[in-house]
Amino acid sequence: MVHEGTNTSTHYFTVDEPVAAPNIIFAAGQFEVYADPKYPDRITHFCLPGRQEILKNAISFLGDVRNYLLLPFLITILSNEVHTTI
Repeated sequence: MVHEGTNTSTHYFTVDEPVAAPNIIFAAGQFEVYADPKYPDRITHFCLPGRQEILKNAISFLGDVRNYLLLPFLITILSNEVHTTI
């Protein structure tokens, strides 16, 4: 639907089958793109224009959280592999 007197429009989307909310991803706008400094080839962040400093502050600890959560998992996997191969 085009709004008269403006240069804006509204778009409506429907999904015919039930879908869990985490499986629906859609965003439109002029976002600034910021590659993660620790994982630039794997993780990309987006923010509204002028908010990149806030974004950098908000994501600064994510690499540490990832390592904290991943380390016990890797230790479990590696210890199981050692026990099964001996």
